[in-house]
Amino acid sequence: MGENKFFVYGMAAFALALVLSVVSCQTTSDPILSETLGSLLRLAPSKVETWDKGGEKERDVTEYSFNPAIKDELMQALEDAGFVQSGSGEYTRDWDLERGVLRWYVPADTERWDRELQFSALGEATVHTYGFKPNPNSGGPKTPSGQPLSGTLDSLLRVAPSEVQKWDEGGEDERGVTVYTFNPAIKDVLMQAVKDAGFYQAWSAEHTRDWDLGRGVLHWCVPADTEKWDREIQFSKGDETKVYYYGFKPIPAIPNSDGVPKTIKVTGYNAEGGEVYSMQIFSEQPDPAGWRPPAAVALDEIDGQTITCKLGIWMYRWEDLESWTGTGKFFIGIEYDIPRDPSKDGSKYVYSPDGTNPAPVDIKDEVTTLEWSKFIWLTDYTAG
Repeated sequence: MGENKFFVYGMAAFALALVLSVVSCQTTSDPILSETLGSLLRLAPSKVETWDKGGEKERDVTEYSFNPAIKDELMQALEDAGFVQSGSGEYTRDWDLERGVLRWYVPADTERWDRELQFSALGEATVHTYGFKPNPNSGGPKTPSGQPLSGTLDSLLRVAPSEVQKWDEGGEDERGVTVYTFNPAIKDVLMQAVKDAGFYQAWSAEHTRDWDLGRGVLHWCVPADTEKWDREIQFSKGDETKVYYYGFKPIPAIPNSDGVPKTIKVTGYNAEGGEVYSMQIFSEQPDPAGWRPPAAVALDEIDGQTITCKLGIWMYRWEDLESWTGTGKFFIGIEYDIPRDPSKDGSKYVYSPDGTNPAPVDIKDEVTTLEWSKFIWLTDYTAG
């Protein structure tokens, strides 16, 4: 069984290599976003400011921040929402010139104070201001539809203000990261858009913050070197001291894919008092291009003496499995939880037509059927 032990250690190495690998991925772009004012405000990060503090004109104003590139779109959304421009002005800024400005301000007392839009291009020292009042001929501002936003990652990023930050500056892990900022209320929308764009959640963490607690956090962080560093979502509710971090990696490409999800059925299953809880498949060697096979597949169901497993790529949790559509020859291993038996060290059965040597199975059909009697116990398997 020495060869078997060498084989299974190799399988474990393949599984680890897949989990650690990072593969480049492209997102699909979509047409120019056209949104209502309500949906744009739902995306935008916001905070409450006090203007003219201590003066006779003191007032609370809610600030919504946007990517300056969508200025014309925001102006059109304001017009469509029933507002008309009531004035304009400009002032000089000497702050944050490396970041463009596009902000929509809504005072708490809209009867007394106008709403206002502020715009300044990247590197521009002038801030242009535009006052807005409800259009008397439109019946007043229209109520936002309030329907759930459904956007691609590209369209969400197009709306979000962004800046380049230096992380771990001066340290060995120093890196440039583009940080996109959103309204924390759309966390679930952003998470889904990231997954739809071809990423899976690879890890999570949390840290304590003592900064800017009056404002919630929702950031999508993209490092300049995405081969070395993961993309990341940061989230924290307003007044919450915990910041939650979610790392994302591209879903690995599938070599030799025919686009058809694959299933393996094992007939004649005999529980023997134990329990099957997952199946794994591994190739004899890595693809010449460096691709890896799926690291694991979830157990779908056991019906009497038939085990049905739908093959998938291990993402982070069983429910995040991506359907595997590849073809080729792979070793099949079954994780098996048996009653205590000192003669059986380990927890894996492997497919072996001759009852002695593990052999790869040619996976090319939508459903591959195997016999439970042709799986052998690896008595010297101790890695899992």
